[in-house]
Amino acid sequence: TDADISDIALRFLDFTTKQCVYIKNEYLHNKGIKAKEIFSYDTFLQKLKKEKKFLCCCDSKLQVELLYKDLDDDTVKIITSETDEYINLDSYDKVIFSPKIIYGLDSTLERPVYCYYKERTITPTAMIQQISRCRNITTLHFLFTKKKFRENTNTIEDVKKYLIECNKLGCNYFNILCQQIVNDQYLELLTKFEYNYECYRTNKFSHFIKLLDERGFIRDNVFDRTDVKEADKSLKELKQEQ
Repeated sequence: TDADISDIALRFLDFTTKQCVYIKNEYLHNKGIKAKEIFSYDTFLQKLKKEKKFLCCCDSKLQVELLYKDLDDDTVKIITSETDEYINLDSYDKVIFSPKIIYGLDSTLERPVYCYYKERTITPTAMIQQISRCRNITTLHFLFTKKKFRENTNTIEDVKKYLIECNKLGCNYFNILCQQIVNDQYLELLTKFEYNYECYRTNKFSHFIKLLDERGFIRDNVFDRTDVKEADKSLKELKQEQ
């Protein structure tokens, strides 16, 4: 399998009714790589300007465009939803990309990876997959601008009931004769998927940190409050210009 193996994937294999042998690979590809938190947009920007090579992950197109504008560097390649052509990441020394890239493309160049996350869209697992596009990370630098906490009072049964009701509403609206979401097995997997997503949304920063630890990164300076007023102001200005 590729990417992350979750309890959902293992449960799916249970449905095959086949005898499975599970092999746990304990090798950590990023073991020992230093992960450093950056606490201001200006510091993040200045560090990028000093790098001769880097990959920079963002969770929105707007952030990519803001960084490109502020870096004022024609050698930087940006990749967003507007990028249609195939991109070889190793063809560029400096790359900034949005969730246009999460899986699939790999870079073998040795270089630092930077992350600028507003916590608006992708999950922490997707963030880790973005970082992993670089197969030879020298150091990891990350900036989280919100560090939001959202309470989740829903149980997994609440999520299941919600999905069933949504399905009934859709069936009634489109006049489709159906009673449930395809079958019980699909409903079970979809429920777990949606419940996990809600759990990740409660605190994306903390889940991100936990995943870094699980992958062997050595980190410092975590759980400090980030000063991002200037970055937020710049993002708003850029959005107004567009």
